Amino acid sequence: MTLNTKGNVEGTVRNFGDAMPALEYAVKLMRDLVAENDEWLADLGICLADVVLFGVGARVEAGQPPPLNEAEECFSSYRGPLANQVMEIQEVRTKYFQFLGQAACPAAFFAGRIDRARAFIEAGLDLIEKLRNELSSLQHNAVPAMYLFSIPPNAIAEMIRKGFDETRFFTVRQEIINHWP
Repeated sequence: MTLNTKGNVEGTVRNFGDAMPALEYAVKLMRDLVAENDEWLADLGICLADVVLFGVGARVEAGQPPPLNEAEECFSSYRGPLANQVMEIQEVRTKYFQFLGQAACPAAFFAGRIDRARAFIEAGLDLIEKLRNELSSLQHNAVPAMYLFSIPPNAIAEMIRKGFDETRFFTVRQEIINHWP
């Protein structure tokens, strides 16, 4: 995870030239570890999410298309092999919400795939509702869930224009705010 940490630090200061190779190599190492022992799945999910999170900025700055394929792969991992960890491990759940709101949705939006941006956000809303129903409270998940709502405003406006259920989105968002610790 040291490579992933290096990639996060470099990406945070927008030094994408150093960030992306470190993050991509971290994913490669995690894949190798998962092949030997699936206990590394949660770490792989975190690394994949970071590749997409920082890849959006890196590719846009470089005039390249956003990392939508990587976002789809990461989304599949979180919905498939990592589904239990998303429900059970707070760090994985936090990264999943961050991935959906700050990486996957913007990647899809900038790729012109409003349908995918909408699917990513609806998956996050579904998880919030599932957590509320299973845990009877959102207070423990309010901070991680707020990452979902850090979507670029122009992305929300475009999704609403194309039929996104804004009532559900803003109702769930308000519920999270009401449960803020």
